[in-house]
Amino acid sequence: MRKFLLFSILICISTISIGCSSFTAPMMPPHNPGGVNIFTGTINSEVTGGMPIGSKTGISKSFGILGLVALGDSSLNTAIASGGLESINTIDYDYLSILGVYSQVEIIVTGD
Repeated sequence: MRKFLLFSILICISTISIGCSSFTAPMMPPHNPGGVNIFTGTINSEVTGGMPIGSKTGISKSFGILGLVALGDSSLNTAIASGGLESINTIDYDYLSILGVYSQVEIIVTGD
């Protein structure tokens, strides 16, 4: 009975860890496998349907300190609402990190 219980716990732990390792966020911050990034600033863009940049812009932001405190709302819905957009033409993701102490994510949406 003890072996069965130990085997069941092992299966549960491995199932949970596999599920967590396969998760990917829609926007991943840059990663430097060779060492520590002192400063990182990147902008990634997505264009929807080959449309030109729109006349309106909406922005949403969030920031984090030491990976312990995170404030703000960098959701796409907030960016759309702040710009009063009805259609989306481009989506830009702006990521900033300084020594891993301060990080900021900004979503910039253009459209009409």
